[in-house]
This record gives sequence, C-alpha cells and structure tokens, in this order.
Amino acid sequence: MLFLLFFNIHFWNKFIGIKIQWVFICIIKFSAISLVFLGFSQLIRIANSKNKIHQIDKKKRLLN
Repeated sequence: MLFLLFFNIHFWNKFIGIKIQWVFICIIKFSAISLVFLGFSQLIRIANSKNKIHQIDKKKRLLN
C-alpha cells in the first residue's frame, strides 16, 4: 500500500508538480505524530488506571 502511494506520488509529479508530494509527506508526518501522541496518551491512561487500582487495594488493606 505504501509502495503504491509513493509510486502514485512519483507518477503525479510528472504532470502536476512537486507540491502534491509535499502535501502527502505532510499528511504522513502528521498521521505519524498523531499516532505517537495517541500511544503516549494510552500509556499514561494505563499507568493512571493501574495507580488507582493500587491505591484502592491499599485502602482495602487499611480497612481490614
């Protein structure tokens, strides 16, 4: 799929110009950056949920 995308960019360059290539590169960079941020937010969310579970366990032990 990625190979076809870059092949299409190369094909379009002959007719339209370099601007389309930059648009696709910007789209790919933006999607990669957004995926990285989504991954970090998921990791933070998982860490927070584990921390909350740990705190609840501590409270239960103290009550017992």
